[in-house]
Amino acid sequence: YYDTEVSAIEGRETVEAVVLSNGKRLPADTVVTNIGVDPAVDWLLDSGLKVDGGVTVDEFLQTHKTNIWAAGDIALFYDQLLGVQHRIANWDNAAAQGQTAGQNMSSATPQAFTTLSAYTIDCLGMNICFLGETHHHSGIVAVPRGSARSGQYGRRLLHDQTLVGATLLNRFHDKQPIEMLIRSQINLNQQAII
Repeated sequence: YYDTEVSAIEGRETVEAVVLSNGKRLPADTVVTNIGVDPAVDWLLDSGLKVDGGVTVDEFLQTHKTNIWAAGDIALFYDQLLGVQHRIANWDNAAAQGQTAGQNMSSATPQAFTTLSAYTIDCLGMNICFLGETHHHSGIVAVPRGSARSGQYGRRLLHDQTLVGATLLNRFHDKQPIEMLIRSQINLNQQAII
């Protein structure tokens, strides 16, 4: 539900429903919240670095200033695999970027950061996995597989018939083949992955 927020949670002993600010009432027995991560970059606004919700870096994690790199939650990096500038706020990404930035600081031949964004969590008896691009926006086509009711659901995201991301619910066995398809950037038709 876009352009709305939770205005109330109803229930006496347990959660019974969630009421949205647009008035819609959604029956529920569980509520999960996530605040997200906003990097503290205000102190860098007068530093001369390009700051836009994070510190802008290239595919090598270097800023436009010589000898200054950024990694982890603060790095708004150019993702060569997805062809976008974005931030990824999770531990695995921060560790991998830190390693790449550290190597690039001490190398005459820098290496691009090419790790595929992935986040997996086990929550409420479910395995939830996010791979690559996870936002359904203009130019992205969502292709579902399975159903939430069955307890196994997948949503693949394609851009120009190329797989760029996925969200998987109890479909961990799909993770590796989807990672391979995203990395290979093979042009697919929608029927190939349904």
